[in-house]
Amino acid sequence: MPPCPRCGRPQEPGRGHCAACGTRIPAAGARVGNETLVLGSGAVLPTAPRGRTVKLQESPAPKAQLPRELGSAPPRPPENPEPALRRAPRHGDDLARRIVQRRPQTPTPEPALPLQSRRPLLLGIAAALALAALAAAALFLTRVRVSGVVTLDSTGHQLLMLDCPRCAEGSAVAVQGVAGKLAAGKVTLRLEPELEPGHQELTVEVGRPPHEYAVTVPVMARFTPDIAPLSDPKPRLSVRVEALPTAAVVLNGRAVALDAQGRGSLELDLTSDLTGPADEKQGIERTLPFTATAPGIAPVRGQLALSVNAVPLRIDAPGDSIVIDSESFMLAGVTQSGGSITVEGRPITVDPTGHFLQRMSVSSVGERTITIRATAPGLAPRMVHVTVRRVADLTPEIERFFAGAERSYAAVAGRLAPDTKVGLEGRVTHIDTIGQRTELVLEVPCDQPACPVRVDYGARTGLQIGDLARVGGRCVGTSREGNQNVPRIEASIVAPGGAP
Repeated sequence: MPPCPRCGRPQEPGRGHCAACGTRIPAAGARVGNETLVLGSGAVLPTAPRGRTVKLQESPAPKAQLPRELGSAPPRPPENPEPALRRAPRHGDDLARRIVQRRPQTPTPEPALPLQSRRPLLLGIAAALALAALAAAALFLTRVRVSGVVTLDSTGHQLLMLDCPRCAEGSAVAVQGVAGKLAAGKVTLRLEPELEPGHQELTVEVGRPPHEYAVTVPVMARFTPDIAPLSDPKPRLSVRVEALPTAAVVLNGRAVALDAQGRGSLELDLTSDLTGPADEKQGIERTLPFTATAPGIAPVRGQLALSVNAVPLRIDAPGDSIVIDSESFMLAGVTQSGGSITVEGRPITVDPTGHFLQRMSVSSVGERTITIRATAPGLAPRMVHVTVRRVADLTPEIERFFAGAERSYAAVAGRLAPDTKVGLEGRVTHIDTIGQRTELVLEVPCDQPACPVRVDYGARTGLQIGDLARVGGRCVGTSREGNQNVPRIEASIVAPGGAP
């Protein structure tokens, strides 16, 4: 029996396969010259030299195996069937076989669906997403409730207070172009323009992208300050009231009479607030409590704060009052830059800085009060009243003044109450003329080493240092000079004194 052509081990007679490697052992061979062709497992098929013909001779077919005796084991099948034609093993076959076995298998990709086949699928997905979005929006809209009420702030401006308890914290809210953000489900918006009284339907946008909600709010009333009456001879501030025809409005403790359309007004006289000198712009403020009620609507209560700035006005000459024995006096002062001045309704010239100077004539003896009024755009007017008394002779006039005035220097220097009527006589030790005003220092006789008095007078005088003078006016306080209090007098009359 020939050895195994694969592993070279000797074989047992009558066995068709190698007991070691399972290679099939051929039963017969064919020979052609020096070349051998073996059919079966481990057959060697050499290549014939060029020009020679190799003839193959098949080995006879194996004899049929007789059936074994009853009870014997069935024939053993081949352990490793091999193809009928196989080349002889060569060096490196095992390494090649291992490399081939380790090569990874690349999965065959499934063919992609054409676009026409995928289009129905994409349309179905888009439709499902749209339905889901609509369902979520419908659920959101059915769960969210937005309510509102209109109230008034301290200036009478309308405020819309919205309530959305189920809205997300910080959601954007917009009404009529006015935007805000929810905090704890609430937001307050200042409406522009304001709503008219009645039941108003508003569109409220909530969230991003916005969802619109229709909200109906009752508007009880609204108040509108009107400064036009400030230009009247008696300055007034008007408050226009618009309310439901069935409403009752009480403003500043006074019931406001409403017409059939629910309109009315309340006027406030500001004459006293706008009378008197002021070096700077001053604000006039009023706080008016209000109440508005109507059947079937919750009452609205609050306070209406009104504020208006008044133009400045200072009168340098002649002061708030003056006694003269001439036919004229000089009016001088200052107001707002770009402002206007009228005297008894007649305008006078004002320079670009707001200063004015005008000679005023007094045609006859007697006392009169003139009104100087300053106005400026956007500001409330201011008025100052000046009393002018023309007399034929100052001497008897100052005697009458002294009769009812405080004449003790000790009393005057002792911090008299402001505006106390004072009459003093002394020698002029100092004169200072500023514009149309005169400042004097008098040395008044007393039991002290020195008793000075400072006098402000709203006109020029013919006095000189060393002259005796008598002054009458009102005490405006004292100033500390050195180690003593020096009285200050705002004089309305100054006359030459008698013999020392």
